[in-house]
Amino acid sequence: ATQKIICMARTGEIQLHNPLLYENVVLDEIIGKGAVGTVYSACQNGQSVAVKVSKAETMAFTEEEFLFEVALMCALDHPNILPCLGAGIVAPYYFFISPYQGKGSLKMVLNDRFEPLPWVRRINIAKEVAKGLQYLHSKGLIHRDIKSENILVGVNWEIRIIDFGTSRFIGRVDSASLESMMGTAEWMAPEMLAEGKEYSEKVDVYSYGILLYEIFTRNHPYYELERRYEIVSHVEAGNRPVYREDEIPFKILRSLMVNCWHKAPKKRPGWSTVLLKLDDALVRASRKAKEDAAIIG
Repeated sequence: ATQKIICMARTGEIQLHNPLLYENVVLDEIIGKGAVGTVYSACQNGQSVAVKVSKAETMAFTEEEFLFEVALMCALDHPNILPCLGAGIVAPYYFFISPYQGKGSLKMVLNDRFEPLPWVRRINIAKEVAKGLQYLHSKGLIHRDIKSENILVGVNWEIRIIDFGTSRFIGRVDSASLESMMGTAEWMAPEMLAEGKEYSEKVDVYSYGILLYEIFTRNHPYYELERRYEIVSHVEAGNRPVYREDEIPFKILRSLMVNCWHKAPKKRPGWSTVLLKLDDALVRASRKAKEDAAIIG
């Protein structure tokens, strides 16, 4: 399936170019940098957009991953998945254009201590990410790098998942061979850390559990550890991010988070269960917010 998408991208069966020309895009400032490219805020025909530009000579860049990511963004259609407005190649540069997300990454939002994040808001963010991942898995895709850096937030709190370059199809069997260690150590499931092991879409549920920790505590996971090998050893030994119960005042949220990062993939919940738990938590948080407002008022 992966090769089919790439072939479709190469032959134009999946439209990589909407009638948008790179010359019509006016780049503004750098808003993000990654291993394979730089993201700019930009303007195109009066519309605010974001442009990701990669250079062929960049060590981590491959044309195959670029075509695959853009093809997926063009093929997927969900409000919680970042769409592609256009893409192209102006040698040696590869670029694609997407809607501008005014608040930046979820990581930036969580790190901004001047940004109030009441529990109703946090739970809604968690719900939107879960709906996006539920859609991805329904299409047979594993993201493999879910973390706050790969979630964008719009000015009206639209939530969109990004970075599909390392995503892979599950295939007919419910597992995917581990060809290389994809993802970021803090968010990687134990089965992804074990060389030669097979894993399923449940690795995304595990990463989502770590993401919940970020959203609920506004802390970086394993902030007490500095080196990657320390994190890997820590996780393989069965440890998870530390938190105080008063940081996450709703038991249903603590339980959901812990269940998502369970060591055994089969013990991790499905997305229907996740969304039901979050809906329940949202009712509780809304009630608590009204009670608190009544006391203050």
